[in-house]
Amino acid sequence: MKDRNVTNVYQQNQEEHRTSFFELIQKAQPVAFDVLQSSMRNDRVSHAYLFYGEANCYQEELALWFAKSLLMNVNEFYQFDHLNEDQKKRLEVISNNQDGNFLHLDGSSKTIGKQQIDDLQKKFSKTSFTSQDRRVYLITECENMSYEASNSLLKFLEEPSDNVIAILTTSSMPKVLETIVSRCIPIPFKNVSSDIRYQRGIFLGYDEEDAYFLSRLPYKEQCYGNLVASNRYQNAKAMFKQFLDASYGRAILLVDYETVYKAKNTKDVNFLNQEMKDRDVDFETLKIFFGLMIGFYQDLIAGSNLKVSWYQEALANEAKKISLTTAKECLGILLEQNDQCNRSVDYSLLLFQTMYRLEEVL
Repeated sequence: MKDRNVTNVYQQNQEEHRTSFFELIQKAQPVAFDVLQSSMRNDRVSHAYLFYGEANCYQEELALWFAKSLLMNVNEFYQFDHLNEDQKKRLEVISNNQDGNFLHLDGSSKTIGKQQIDDLQKKFSKTSFTSQDRRVYLITECENMSYEASNSLLKFLEEPSDNVIAILTTSSMPKVLETIVSRCIPIPFKNVSSDIRYQRGIFLGYDEEDAYFLSRLPYKEQCYGNLVASNRYQNAKAMFKQFLDASYGRAILLVDYETVYKAKNTKDVNFLNQEMKDRDVDFETLKIFFGLMIGFYQDLIAGSNLKVSWYQEALANEAKKISLTTAKECLGILLEQNDQCNRSVDYSLLLFQTMYRLEEVL
């Protein structure tokens, strides 16, 4: 990337980004966009929605846009250039979390507890609001609520207050209580092609290599700047390049993982700018490594449009050594090992098992 500061093009070129994002959502999620746009235009907004899909399908971005549009009473998805000065000021207040009619709980970094849901109910059960005021609460990654919090939210959904609108998002529908799902309008989000995400990465200012790799990883684009600047991403990419460098010796990667790549008082921060524990850094490093490896063998099978010389050379070298059948076997192994990667496993052992299984078929 041209500038590895965590502040990215969102701040550098807001007007262009707004226009591009409006077009992106209509292209990437036309069904979700049309359903929500129609509900606003026809004044048929439900009291509760559940947006569900993979983590990088823009459901959280669309949920926030939907919430802001509802609060501003514009009766459609707002476009910044079409707002008057008063509306722009209101938007700024909402965006800065200073609007009393809006609350956003984020389950991406830690579990949402019962007290947070109880406070939400208390805030939105007050009768001091006029009947015309819309009140919106957004819970992103709602699957990360505690069981007690989920039950507390369920009671609130069962008896919704006037003009209170709930918007929930999840990237893991099976983890959401069925009773919560049944009380929401489900809005499905289809998988976004890696090509769309790659083009977005280029637009956001990342170089061709990073834009391509980011398009293969399950991260939201507002996290890209933090991720690319992090040790976990850079180390995972170095591990990936080392694996592809046949002259280096793949067995040495296991040694280097312990001595070079494993976190040792690493000062990485998460997407909320909070310092991460070393074990969490190791977890994400390995998940990114697996993501890059999976992408490589997918490219070996289906072809790649990444015009970076070292990557094309690595694909060509691997294609000379293994058959299409073997490439598919490797891909299957990596998908299985990636599924085994969670915060409770021994990461060194998991990497050893992965390398051993790959060497058996390569």
